[in-house]
Amino acid sequence: MPVDADFYKNIIETCFPDIQVTHIRFVGGGTCRVFTVNHALIFRFPHGGGSVDDGDSLEDDGAFLYHEKRVYDSVAPLLPLPIPRYRYFSTGCEQFPYPIAGYEMLPGRSLSACQLTSQELAGVAQQIGEFLSALHSVPFSALPAELQPPSPASLGRSNARSLFRQVEAQAFPLLSPADQAWTSRLFQEIDSDYSLREITPVFTHGDFDGSNILYDESRGAVSGVIDFEEAGQKGDPAVDFCALLGGFGTAFLDAALDAYTLGVSAAMRRRIELLARRILFIELLYGVQVNDRRFIENARQRLHRARHDIHPIGDWLDVSTSETR
Repeated sequence: MPVDADFYKNIIETCFPDIQVTHIRFVGGGTCRVFTVNHALIFRFPHGGGSVDDGDSLEDDGAFLYHEKRVYDSVAPLLPLPIPRYRYFSTGCEQFPYPIAGYEMLPGRSLSACQLTSQELAGVAQQIGEFLSALHSVPFSALPAELQPPSPASLGRSNARSLFRQVEAQAFPLLSPADQAWTSRLFQEIDSDYSLREITPVFTHGDFDGSNILYDESRGAVSGVIDFEEAGQKGDPAVDFCALLGGFGTAFLDAALDAYTLGVSAAMRRRIELLARRILFIELLYGVQVNDRRFIENARQRLHRARHDIHPIGDWLDVSTSETR
């Protein structure tokens, strides 16, 4: 069913009486429905239901918005690029008993949607390396306790095992025997690779890909980073680089790592390569679970490229996942 913008307009005006909504447009979203309001604000509404994240099915009641607000309030002053700040926040109303959050729109559009030259991409990679240096340097003492990442022992391998069990049960019937064999070898490699244990936890974005990086084409520069709902939950700095490798390729990753000031060990580089392959299976499972062939086929194409060492592997399909819920 089409998203009823008037329903969300009424919610905004009920929860925030100082806002008169003269224009509202649904722009998509993943774990939430996202609207532009009056050409100047972004509002985010949770919609419930399950989502795939490292093999776990989550019930989303909007708790991530509280989490994001704590993140933004804690780390925004410490970062070299703008991130959202929730100017409007409500616990909801009778018609919509979930949290609602709004912030002033940041300039630019998603990096994934921009067609940039290699020189422009090199500049983006440098900005990203500098941004991740600052983000990964955020001291844990500056964070609320609930944002601190888990211990190294809980990272990487256990999540991969859970993800593989789901892939094997739900997605293997859609894969060729050769793809199944490659997938099994990949997860066995992840399970046995000691580099996945050599982690010094840092504060991470957790979902750092081209869709969450804003690029201002008029300035030729990155203009902001959005969607911190998974921030602080991973702890491994490699997590914030793996989607860059998958989406933009080796040269882009190398340029970002060159600008990264915290040091890159061989073990971290190895984790980036393994995780870049692993994350494509999250999209594959998502497509299976919501019965959407678009995501399944995109993930299978990415798997084909990864299996044959073709770079870049590619990004998650650039369509709103809110439309499937």
